[in-house]
Amino acid sequence: MNTKKSIQTIFFQMKSLWSHVSGFFKKGPKTAFIIKFLIFSIVFFIIWTQIGNYYTLGISYVSQFLLKGMGYDGTLHHNGEIYFIYRQGRINLENTELINFNIASFLALIVATPLIRKHRILKSLAWGLPILFIFHVITLVVHFPYYDGYSWARMIVSFSGITNMALPFILWIALSHDFVLKVFIPKKRAYQCPLCGESKIGILEHLKTVHTNMDKKEQQKVKLFIDNHPQLKDKKHT
Repeated sequence: MNTKKSIQTIFFQMKSLWSHVSGFFKKGPKTAFIIKFLIFSIVFFIIWTQIGNYYTLGISYVSQFLLKGMGYDGTLHHNGEIYFIYRQGRINLENTELINFNIASFLALIVATPLIRKHRILKSLAWGLPILFIFHVITLVVHFPYYDGYSWARMIVSFSGITNMALPFILWIALSHDFVLKVFIPKKRAYQCPLCGESKIGILEHLKTVHTNMDKKEQQKVKLFIDNHPQLKDKKHT
């Protein structure tokens, strides 16, 4: 009997905790997104450290195929380490999976985006992952003309570091622009004050600064006004 009661108590506490967490996520979508993004980034980073080496091998094979078509005689080796032999020199790809970690960042951004449907996730991945893969192949291939001293290759290699960090965020904004605009760049809207009738963009600030001493009737009007515009409740929590 005590065991059954204990289980019911634990279940009730978990249900109560979940309702609080769900309520927080709904009221503070920006903060909730950032927390989820950090959590998923850690999870995907741990996974990536285990499988990233296979990804590096994949882009190396594709790069070798392209390099042969471009006339480069780079030879791929992977005997515990992954590297190219080019003109008696060695192009080492050790820890390249950590450079290509932006795939894990992109996955974390997409999964952390709230209220995104499954087909939207699949569509985002179908666009984003191939673009990142092509970018990583180009970055690897361009190192060969870079070592040959081509100035255009030096410029691409120089900018690839910044692009590598920014690209997952650019893709996420492009693929989830509706969420980004709604949460991070909210459209300002004018509301008609329920007390004085003036049209104001910052209606909550207007009510707080202009109508400081409200009687009960005015307070009820303001409460009814906010209830009829639930989006203003979210602004009170941001």
